[in-house]
Amino acid sequence: MNAGRRAPRHQAMAMLYPRSKELRNSLYEYFIVVVRLCHHVLGFTRKSTISRLISTTAQAELDAFRAGLDTWSGHINDEIILLQNQLLCDTATEQGSIRRLLVGSWEEQKFQKRLKKRLNFLDRCSTYSYMHPWKQIRKRGTTSLFASNAGYQTWKDSYGPSVLAILGKLGAGKSVTVANLVDQLHLEKKNVVYFFCRHDIAQSLSAREILGSIVRQCISLLPTETADVLVNTLYASSSPTLLDSDALADILMLPSIQEETIYLLLDGLDECDRPDWEILSDYLQKLQGTTSWKLCLSARTGTEDVFENLQVKHKFLIPEDSPDISRYIESEFERRIANNSLALSDERLRGEIRDALEKHAKGM
Repeated sequence: MNAGRRAPRHQAMAMLYPRSKELRNSLYEYFIVVVRLCHHVLGFTRKSTISRLISTTAQAELDAFRAGLDTWSGHINDEIILLQNQLLCDTATEQGSIRRLLVGSWEEQKFQKRLKKRLNFLDRCSTYSYMHPWKQIRKRGTTSLFASNAGYQTWKDSYGPSVLAILGKLGAGKSVTVANLVDQLHLEKKNVVYFFCRHDIAQSLSAREILGSIVRQCISLLPTETADVLVNTLYASSSPTLLDSDALADILMLPSIQEETIYLLLDGLDECDRPDWEILSDYLQKLQGTTSWKLCLSARTGTEDVFENLQVKHKFLIPEDSPDISRYIESEFERRIANNSLALSDERLRGEIRDALEKHAKGM
């Protein structure tokens, strides 16, 4: 129902599509979720009545789809607002007479100036596309393990600062879990800031880049008026170049940033070189001393020394015999049989193949 109500609104903005690759990608992602939802519903209807009655994952999966629809719809709306502002700026530059007609009033000019100033300052913090790695990882799959984890629930709902460590072997699904947590916290209307360190993206392994992205997201979470006041203050006191790590850390400690609880999720901190994660660890330790930050950090089992300066109160260990593996194998069977890419002459082979895959997956 949500997809049906929102899709026509997005289609009505077709005139803005050619102006933004980001908007097009977000729309693709939105309708990918719709298509996956359709596949899920179709697969569910093909189950026997008994299988449908005993299914315990249907609601969790539907919540995951709904979270995806909400997330991508929000990205689409944000991009449309930005494109509309850019359209006003472009029109004002190219046609003086139209510029006077559209901008006209002093208030509109003031708004455009504030917007440009804010974007300029945000670019001083970071220009790294932090959303792109999250999108790629989120598409890998869905997990609901954290929903029943007591450590996660206590970390999320308790008052005051706390640290949640997500640990697991290589390939166990730590990044997918963190990507799903981002969706879940967005669904619960939390103030979420996230960053995914990627071994194949050198820029994402820099302590300064990680801090810059965190600051940019925090400022973007603020109400417009609060953000403008903060940017004006910082704009006057900072150089026109990129801000260094100390300046970025000082911004995170400002009262206007810490008015509400912020959930900070960092994935793959152990992928950074030791000097970088030691710098990050020192800054995170300072954040842990405030009541406004809840930290969620993931790392491979055996690299817990990245948390040595932090007081880790809660841990979430991803088991090797994760039920997500069985669900993934079963869903792949259904998908491949449905599209005729897999044909089994004997139904008993299905059980043998499934058992072999689960045995040799070894938690990956």
